[in-house]
Amino acid sequence: MKPNRNVASFWAAASMILAASVSCRTAAPAASPPPRVASKPPAPPTAGVGPVTRTPKEDCEELMNLVVPFAQKMLQERRAFAPFGAAMAPSGQIAGAMGGAGDEKPDVNQLISLLELGFHQGASEGKYKATAIVVDMVVIPPGKSAKQDGVAVRLDHREGYSVIVGFPYSFSDKGELVMEPPFATEGAHQIFPAR
Repeated sequence: MKPNRNVASFWAAASMILAASVSCRTAAPAASPPPRVASKPPAPPTAGVGPVTRTPKEDCEELMNLVVPFAQKMLQERRAFAPFGAAMAPSGQIAGAMGGAGDEKPDVNQLISLLELGFHQGASEGKYKATAIVVDMVVIPPGKSAKQDGVAVRLDHREGYSVIVGFPYSFSDKGELVMEPPFATEGAHQIFPAR
């Protein structure tokens, strides 16, 4: 799949918008053992081969592999980011999304609600087959009892796949971002109608 110019433009503009945004530090759901998380995007289809059928998990992994590096970039530059998202159209085209809150200091929960509302509406109209909402929050990774900062990626697919992937992080003494292995929990199936 060719890169989407709209996606590149969104991410360039979003970094400027996020500079004035606040961090979301909310509580995460209880952790479960991690499933395999994609470390790279799915391979493009081979030329001359018929249409490739992708699973809901593969669609969501593609979204996750797009949004996580952006969250990491914001953490490296600003040590925080406002909630943002991305959605995949039935054609596979991906577009980024941010909740707007006017000129006032944005309320993090309001931004999340705006993203959920927009994605839910687009999903009910058939505009999306997968969505990702990314939140900077507090998590408790599996095997640990202490809370720590984490990037939570809420992934939902029209085929009923819903998962939250948590990426715990910290900053080294030198101020460098340190990402720990991800873990996953069952999602809340909030974006797409129940199947």
